[in-house]
Formats: sequence, C-alpha cells, structure tokens
Amino acid sequence: METPKDVEEAVNILVNRIRKAQQTAMVSQPVQILRRGDLLLRFREKMQQKRRLHKLWTHTRCPRLRKKLNELARRLAVAVRDHRGAAWEETIDHASESMKNLHQLNCRLTKTTTPICPITNRAGARSYDVPARAEAIVQYLEGPFSPKSPAISTMMQEHGTLRACGREGPGPDGIATEALRQLPKRVMVAMNKVFNWILRTGHFPEAWKSPIEAITIPKPGKIL
Repeated sequence: METPKDVEEAVNILVNRIRKAQQTAMVSQPVQILRRGDLLLRFREKMQQKRRLHKLWTHTRCPRLRKKLNELARRLAVAVRDHRGAAWEETIDHASESMKNLHQLNCRLTKTTTPICPITNRAGARSYDVPARAEAIVQYLEGPFSPKSPAISTMMQEHGTLRACGREGPGPDGIATEALRQLPKRVMVAMNKVFNWILRTGHFPEAWKSPIEAITIPKPGKIL
C-alpha cells in the first residue's frame, strides 16, 4: 500500500470481511408478530380504530363519538371473548392423553395472576391513600437518587464510563463495537497495518467517514 487508492481497496476489503463475519455470527431471534395473546388481524385493526376514536374524543368531547366509542369497545370485547372461547374449545377437542399435553393444559388451567401488593413504607405499614403512598415512594427514592458517595474514585467512574461506551451502536460501516472486540489477532494486525499506511499516505478512507450535518439554531428574536 503506497497510494491512497491502495488504502481505499484495503479498507474496503477489511470492512466487507468483518461485516460478512458479523452477519454470519449473528443469531436471529424470532419476531413476535402478535401481542396481547393470539389476537387476529381484524381485532388489532378494531383496537387501533378504538384508540383513534378515544384520542379524537379526548380532544373534542363529542357525545356522539363517546357513544360510538362505547359501542365499538363493547363489540370488540364480545368478539375477543367469543374467539378465545372457541380457541379454548378447539384446544380441548384436540387434546391427547400424552403426559406433555395434559401437563400443558393443567398449567393453563391452574395459572393465576400474581397479586399486586400494596405500597409499604420503611416501617412496614401499608399505604392506601394518595398522600401516604406518595410519602412512601419519596422515602424509597431517597436511596437510589441520593448524591454519589465520595468513596467512588475517579478511576472507578472512568471504568464505568468506558464500559458504557462499549455498548454503543454500529458506526457508518455497520460494524458493531462488540464485533470489533471479538476480532482475532491476525485481523487486528491487518487493521494496525492499515492505520499505519493511513498515517503514511495522509489519506483517510471514505468508508470510515461519516457526514456531519450542521443544525443552525437562531438567536432569540432573530428570524432566518
């Protein structure tokens, strides 16, 4: 590598190979398409329509919109209840005598929601009214949001900052910081050679340049 063109070619080859290795090593997670249970597409569309109506009624307070919103909510609740009931009956009809199938049905039948405990203060007394609950929350937040202890040294703060910076997203080349951290030694040696030739030729590759957008902020009272 003696010219800027050679540096560009070497950087492009290095970036493409690292990016390809990153894509190969990535494990794809299954995307959850449906939320709030196994609801059909028409139910989700009705729920979106209900949210839009509720938002419009919040701004206008129109009685007709309120009536239409209540009717839509009632029909949606009935449709979802009927759909879940039909799905449960179909599950029971297709149940077999295997231990695994019976265990799954038993878990679904005996599953209960976790009870929500009331808020307690430092003394252990339960708080029910709004002022007592607010006071208990304030007492709890005094600990996590207290000023930093002077026992924390500057070195520990720098260490925490460096660990936090390692979780940043990928740069313009699409290579994540974790991928760079897992590179083998021979790739690091090749990257070191590329950096040395960048310093010798005085040419920075285009693949590692990111455009900088300047945002102008006018002064108070000034119109652009």
